[in-house]
Amino acid sequence: MLPWFDPEITPHVERPGVQRLHLREGDAARNVRAVVEGQMMAMANHSRWMGVDISTIHATGGAAGNRDVLQVMADVFNADVYQFAIRNSACLGAALRAWHADQLASGYPLPWTEIVAGVAQPRLETRVRPIPENVAVYESLRTQYARFEEQRIKA
Repeated sequence: MLPWFDPEITPHVERPGVQRLHLREGDAARNVRAVVEGQMMAMANHSRWMGVDISTIHATGGAAGNRDVLQVMADVFNADVYQFAIRNSACLGAALRAWHADQLASGYPLPWTEIVAGVAQPRLETRVRPIPENVAVYESLRTQYARFEEQRIKA
């Protein structure tokens, strides 16, 4: 599934619309899983340009609370995934930036490492390890996914 619910920047999709391959629209369970898998494979495929081997992912946000989502992430990226104690990382980041700016404006600048010390640390006990059999399946699926995506963008 290409879960293009809205226009996308990466890949460039002007006309949104869910695209399915070998997936019935009425099969709710498979469609839900396909959304998660599609998002993860798109992130993995479109992050290759960075030229970085990813071995660890620190997951934040609402979906990071779902171990099944994190397992798909670990398997697609072939990386260990850790959760943070804080779920709303965007709000936390904004608050930390505000504190950092306030300290600077007050004449008491603090290094960023001191601002985030003890706050932005993954919980080691939440580690989700990739399952080798699943990693092999997703390696093949990512290639198929990239081809399907390319075909639908050109259509």
